[in-house]
Amino acid sequence: MDEKSDNRTKKIFGREDYFKCIDELLQDKNYYRVFLLYWVKILPKLEGKETKEDEEIRKEVLRRYPKLFRELFFKDGRLISIKNNPVLKSVKKDKKYTDVVNREYVDLMNYNPWNKKMIGLLKEKKEDEKGIISINYTCPIEYFCLNYDLNKLKKDYKIILFPSCSIYQHPIYLCYIGEGIDVFLASPYEPDYNFIKSLSSNLIPFRLGHGDFVKPSEFNNNNNNKEVYDICMMAYNDPFKDYSSLIKMIGELKDNEKFKIYFATNENNDKEIRSLCKKEGVKSDITIGWKERSGWWEVLQSSRVFVLNSKREGHCMALSDALFADCPVMMNKRCVGNNHNFINKKTGVFFTEKDFGEKLSYLLENRKSFSPRKWAMKNTGCFNARKKLNKLIKKDSLNKGEKWTKDIAQTWGAVIKYINKEDEYLGDTKDLDKYKIKIG
Repeated sequence: MDEKSDNRTKKIFGREDYFKCIDELLQDKNYYRVFLLYWVKILPKLEGKETKEDEEIRKEVLRRYPKLFRELFFKDGRLISIKNNPVLKSVKKDKKYTDVVNREYVDLMNYNPWNKKMIGLLKEKKEDEKGIISINYTCPIEYFCLNYDLNKLKKDYKIILFPSCSIYQHPIYLCYIGEGIDVFLASPYEPDYNFIKSLSSNLIPFRLGHGDFVKPSEFNNNNNNKEVYDICMMAYNDPFKDYSSLIKMIGELKDNEKFKIYFATNENNDKEIRSLCKKEGVKSDITIGWKERSGWWEVLQSSRVFVLNSKREGHCMALSDALFADCPVMMNKRCVGNNHNFINKKTGVFFTEKDFGEKLSYLLENRKSFSPRKWAMKNTGCFNARKKLNKLIKKDSLNKGEKWTKDIAQTWGAVIKYINKEDEYLGDTKDLDKYKIKIG
């Protein structure tokens, strides 16, 4: 990517004529940036009111997106080869971008507190049978397509992508599109699933996500846990978690002093949380802290309600944690990314800013009428998820006339953790090194 194109792209968000900028990028064949800027306009407006201009631009983008996609990825009605993927080609030429992705990936792996794999195998490759690679979290998904030769890899492996975010119009998923490579994309959020399905490409969406891979045995099946907290909620310093507006909603409740609240955070924002509570009139008994997994289970099993106020998620693990802890859930109806089927008459309720107090009172008063763990044991969890995923991939393989003699390994968690010790060797991905490429 030349200096002129790079500078123009940086200015694009401040340009009055948005679509003129898009057309200029198209002339430069900077397809990744074009789709990235389309994605920005498709994203739900989570702060402030949407203007008439916002709505008009989004409508035009949604009209242009599929048209451009068809023009780039289909020739004479057939899907092009992954080798000729124009979006992947354009981003690989962008050294600044690829350097950032590689640096973020290294930082993520160094930070990773579980010291587990985010790229690993669920099935090893045999001479006459394809292996299966699982790539967890969005950053590794970006890293993998930039650093590995997907065209060379397609004859030996199938790929499963587990993103940690939502709104799948993002161009990173387009980088995996091409004839001959089997890519299964976790799509727990129904609009994302429908969008990927509409592309009619090699991307195969399925309605599972990180939140489906909780291990049920982490939580005991004791329904007689002492209820210590009325409300449990996440309070990370992440704008998408939006704990500040939840604190405001609690402060607007006239009787909020009667509540005992647990704020779960692994960051040093205790003072900020307490200061915000004071500012918004929250007089509840507050506990702020973070516990390792076993301690987190105890908190959830000692809570009457878990409240999820996130704006965007990638199918939140904490939501499933609460269900297996037999703790009913309140989820903000606006939340993008979670599987909304997880909230039902057995598990909890949706709420909005307007009816928060009403829904909270209802859930607290009727807590015993919900049975979230029973629903979760039947419908989600790592064992159910693995069966569903294995069935999908096996069926796809057999339909294509491919050999299938061994099922995928049983894993759990948002990162790749193997249930069976004999499968841990699959975490060693050295065999994939021969597919690595140099970029930039």
